[in-house]
Amino acid sequence: MSGMASGFSGGFQSYAEGELQKRINERQAQATEYETAYAEEQSRLSTKKLLGRQRVLYAKAGVDISSGSPLEIMASTAGQGEREALMIRRQGTEQAKMLRWYGKVAKKAGRMAFYSGMTSGTLSGIQTGLSMGIGGGSGTGSGTSSIASSNSGSMWG
Repeated sequence: MSGMASGFSGGFQSYAEGELQKRINERQAQATEYETAYAEEQSRLSTKKLLGRQRVLYAKAGVDISSGSPLEIMASTAGQGEREALMIRRQGTEQAKMLRWYGKVAKKAGRMAFYSGMTSGTLSGIQTGLSMGIGGGSGTGSGTSSIASSNSGSMWG
C-alpha cells in the first residue's frame, strides 16, 4: 500500500505547490502594478518639472512662450513625456499579466500532478490488491483466485 500512499501524497503535495505558486505570482503581479503606477506617476511628474524649467528659461531669455518655436518645443516635450508614461504602464501591465498567467499554469500543472498521483496511487493499490488476491500472496495458494476456485465446474461441469 505504500505505492498508493506515495501517489496520493505526491499528488496532494504537487497540488499544494501549484496553489502556492499561483498565490505568489498574484502577489508579485499586484506589486508590479503598484510599482508601475508609481513609476508612471513619477514619469509624468518629471515631465511637468522639465516643462516648468523650460518656461523659466524662456521667460528669463525674454522669449514669448505662447506661440512659435518655444510652444512647439514644449508641446513636443509634453508629448514625449506622456508617451514614456504610457510605455511604462504598458510594460508593467504586460509583466503583471505574464505573472498571473504563469501562476495559472503552475496551478494547472499542480492539478495535473495531483490527478496523476491519484491515478498512480489508485493503480498501485489495485495492482497490490490483485497480486495479493490472484497471485497467491494471500489467496488459495494455488495461483488462482478464490472466485475461480469456487466456480470451477459449477456451471459447465
